[in-house]
Amino acid sequence: MPTGKGRHWLALTAAAAVDLGYRLATAPAAALRAPGLHALRQVVVQLARSADPDVEGPGPVRLCEQFQAQVLSALRAAAGGKPVTP
Repeated sequence: MPTGKGRHWLALTAAAAVDLGYRLATAPAAALRAPGLHALRQVVVQLARSADPDVEGPGPVRLCEQFQAQVLSALRAAAGGKPVTP
């Protein structure tokens, strides 16, 4: 496995990827919501496969655990059909 920044690339860019998916999934324009949910799903799948490099402990802590609130908020907005107002 590579060392340095390349090794933790996903952990370093995860917040930006989740934020982009969240913003699209909760956008006021209905046409952006489905692609946003799809993007968010793809990001979550990748994060669920990756251990959080910043957390040490007896079992692996998945990187996706940091973003539960944003993902659930996007899913609730999608289920209700209403965009989230900031």
